[in-house]
Amino acid sequence: MNAVAELATAVPPEILLACLQEIERALGRAPGGERWGPRVIDLDLLVYGDETIDLPDLQVPHPGISERNFVLLPLQEIAPQLMIPGLGQVIGLKIDEQHPQISRID
Repeated sequence: MNAVAELATAVPPEILLACLQEIERALGRAPGGERWGPRVIDLDLLVYGDETIDLPDLQVPHPGISERNFVLLPLQEIAPQLMIPGLGQVIGLKIDEQHPQISRID
């Protein structure tokens, strides 16, 4: 299951990422697990305002965001006008609901 959430924060992006990783650990995600494999939880920092961040452990906008239908579809539902630095508005990004197969849970 995939979802996105929008929040307002004054927490710097590096600290926010550390908080997300701590939540993952608290919910049972072990560090160093299989990349792109099944996991208990996966929290990502997709966008941080209009900032572009390129650090060894943090890239914002999240790399590959424009190719991940499972991210773009829920993001388009909650924030279609959101500007993603370097990509433009979410509503303008192509979403292919058939690849990979996406189904909405109501």
